[in-house]
Amino acid sequence: MLVAALDHGEGADLLDHTVVHGDFHHGNSLIEDDEIVAVIDWDIAGPGDWRFDLVMLAFGCAVRPQTCEPAAAELVTEAVRSECPSEVAALMMACQVLRMISMLAVRSPATAARACSRMVAALHSWMV
Repeated sequence: MLVAALDHGEGADLLDHTVVHGDFHHGNSLIEDDEIVAVIDWDIAGPGDWRFDLVMLAFGCAVRPQTCEPAAAELVTEAVRSECPSEVAALMMACQVLRMISMLAVRSPATAARACSRMVAALHSWMV
């Protein structure tokens, strides 16, 4: 089945796609002297729209603001707003919310309700 799927995809035109990390956030970056020197945890990487990783980074800043500097969060938010039309950013942010809810339901159901309210607030800011 895998070979058939690969054969079927041969010659697919992915000009508008790149490799997407899929879980890109500041916790998966190694930083030295204000420079990213490595990105780790590539286990869910795949082809896609590179802006998904940018939105993922903004999502992490919005949902867990204590984990990043406010100036960095503002820079990432500005980058998303300049690179993504609002409907694209909102859709990608919604995808992040769905992924996190799914993960929390399995890994940490006791924290899901509190986390959901933060995620909904983060998503709402992209809908305005």
